[in-house]
Amino acid sequence: MSINSKIGNKKQYLQLHEYAKNFDNSSILNEIKEYFDYIHNKLEIDYFALYLHIRIKNQIPIYIHGYLISSALYKFITSNKNIEHIYIFETGTDMGFSTLIMAHILDKNNRKGIIHTIDKVGHLNKYFWNSIEDHTKNAPKSRFEILERWKDLRDNYCNFITGESNNVIPHLQIDRIHFAFLDGDHHYANLIKELEFCDKNQLSGDVIICDDYTKNKYLDVCKAVNEFLEKKTYDFKIFFGDDNIKKRGYVYMQKK
Repeated sequence: MSINSKIGNKKQYLQLHEYAKNFDNSSILNEIKEYFDYIHNKLEIDYFALYLHIRIKNQIPIYIHGYLISSALYKFITSNKNIEHIYIFETGTDMGFSTLIMAHILDKNNRKGIIHTIDKVGHLNKYFWNSIEDHTKNAPKSRFEILERWKDLRDNYCNFITGESNNVIPHLQIDRIHFAFLDGDHHYANLIKELEFCDKNQLSGDVIICDDYTKNKYLDVCKAVNEFLEKKTYDFKIFFGDDNIKKRGYVYMQKK
């Protein structure tokens, strides 16, 4: 979410981060840990969130998806030790929070892989992001510059692609997707194409995770996911996190 000018000040982002990292998410985090038998280090997730996720909005900036994708990817990696090169597909890169977490999990487990990640915002274009990064002497910054502190992960694992997913997908030279995280523009037509693209390039045991399965806010996401699951080609589990305003859903799917 790029913008044209700064919002707030550095202190406000630090206060939001402090609130978010101390928010009681224990119920859903315990559920994630029990389901995948793993939960990632909180200090590391909080660190990624400060620079790549915390924004001034009319909602609490919780980042449950960081725990879900790290736990699910860890489970996939440890259950598929025979796969030498893990191919990941993502829509909705934004600043790179989820992208870098997935790269970190690959690196931490000494696995080779590539994350093909799509976003409408250009990777080298300079923007204000409604982020703590806007309040540095070099702002505005590109995503490439913001990710410099993790340059090894950025350069070794990530393929940043600019465009609308429905325009990009037909031109992608991908024939296998082991793991996918879909968090794009939330329009039904785009999401259903993304789901079908993943399905076409996945085998039994491969994973898709969809963010923002929230019935009272993202109707298109719910419609696309529900229709996709009606095919009964994927087992699934829906996790719900409560930020005291809404119950935000995250859908984990594994191909049968």
